[in-house]
Amino acid sequence: MNQIKVVSLPLKDVIYDFAKAFHTTYSENCNEYKVEIPAEWGTGYIKGMNFKEGLGILQYDCTFKNDLAVHFTVRQVHPLKFLYGIKGSFDHIFEKGEEVHEIEKYQGCIVASENHLGHVLRFKGGVHTILSSLEIVRHDFRKQLACEFQHTDATLHNIFKDRKAENAFFYKGFFSLQLYTIFQEIRDFQQNDLIKKIFLEGKAYNILAQQILEYYEDVNSEGNEPIIRQKEVENISRIANYIKTNLSTSQTVKALASQFGIPENKLQAGFKTLYGKTVNEYLQQQRLEVALLLLKETELNISEIVYKLGISSRSYFSKIFKKEYGIAPSEFKKKGFSP
Repeated sequence: MNQIKVVSLPLKDVIYDFAKAFHTTYSENCNEYKVEIPAEWGTGYIKGMNFKEGLGILQYDCTFKNDLAVHFTVRQVHPLKFLYGIKGSFDHIFEKGEEVHEIEKYQGCIVASENHLGHVLRFKGGVHTILSSLEIVRHDFRKQLACEFQHTDATLHNIFKDRKAENAFFYKGFFSLQLYTIFQEIRDFQQNDLIKKIFLEGKAYNILAQQILEYYEDVNSEGNEPIIRQKEVENISRIANYIKTNLSTSQTVKALASQFGIPENKLQAGFKTLYGKTVNEYLQQQRLEVALLLLKETELNISEIVYKLGISSRSYFSKIFKKEYGIAPSEFKKKGFSP
């Protein structure tokens, strides 16, 4: 396994250390520092930007040829890190620690090292890894803590206030669709001037606020509004595909939630987020779209279509079809035109 050391702060010096380890140069544009991974090491880039009050963001988009361990060993209090696996996976280890924290796709972690001990990030060779790291220098960020957290437990607040790094902290969980969307917006943003700096700073605070809410939900199961994790989005997409390919089957929300291992409230919230409809509304929409196609392109009569789509009765089908398309299915079939 290849080993490199990062021994500096702030983030512009972190990028300098990466460039030095890779035996290459780095670039700077409006306070964003970037190093391209040399071909002998792999492909991709690492870039970072510092904002005011001790906040910064590092972005990794890279594929290393061989396994690589990056040792962050600066001999001072290390930043509080919020690490997010957007693609691929990576490992986190506390310096001088033995426990390996594997961070998979759609997982994030909050890490604070103890005293002046640092962190190790391990990347797997040949694996395209996209990782975002929100970094908070707690001594500089202290002005932001004039207001107490109102919606989380004391542990996280104490970690923010622990400017001397007297305690280590580690938390891991799957992050939400909202956070994934923010990361995509950051990756897709094309400006390279002052607007980008303002944009990234705003998104960094968005990430921090959303992460605190998600941490609160994880430690307090009584949260009223379910947060849809990005991993659950894939499960909800599978459920939607299952519905579309099994329209004739009687499908209740309870049965679908049980079959796919997702709480009913998150299933409903996920469908509202992704499709703008409840599960039953989505099922009805899919049935009506297929019914329209069958009426136009097959010789099936209405009763056969109702049976084929698992709809409870012909009269109910006629009611919802007319409500959706403004014409009764029998009239549509007879006249053969589009609604």
